[in-house]
Amino acid sequence: MRINRGISDKLTVEELKSFLNVSVDRDEEIQAILNASIAKIEDICGYSLTPQTLRIIAKGREFKLYYGPVDEVSVKDEQGNDVAFTLNYSKTKVTIPEEKEVIIDYTTIPNEETIFDFKPYVYQYAAILYDGETDLNVINSVIRKVPIC
Repeated sequence: MRINRGISDKLTVEELKSFLNVSVDRDEEIQAILNASIAKIEDICGYSLTPQTLRIIAKGREFKLYYGPVDEVSVKDEQGNDVAFTLNYSKTKVTIPEEKEVIIDYTTIPNEETIFDFKPYVYQYAAILYDGETDLNVINSVIRKVPIC
């Protein structure tokens, strides 16, 4: 689950308004559309495009961390005590010594190159949301273009 999402200075309301070719003063609405579009593209591509804090609550020994690149990781048991863990080289998997239920909080820091690569898809999907498009063929035409990682 996402605990919070930061704002990226690489994906902005002003840029989206320019992409949409609009000059309306509905920045809050456009920010909401941008946030929804970012979340959708992140779900498809598997990378973080904005800084965010995520939480996994699960039982096991190995846990996949989604939406990399990952920066800070904290692993606690149900009582809030720190649990020893190892993080693999690519920071995509946490391993603990024995199976137990844990709470893993971690932050992501997006890579500028990744943002650059996926920005066109974010803005294209945002345009569909802004236009109120409901035709699944049109929506899927954008979604199918997004590289799945």
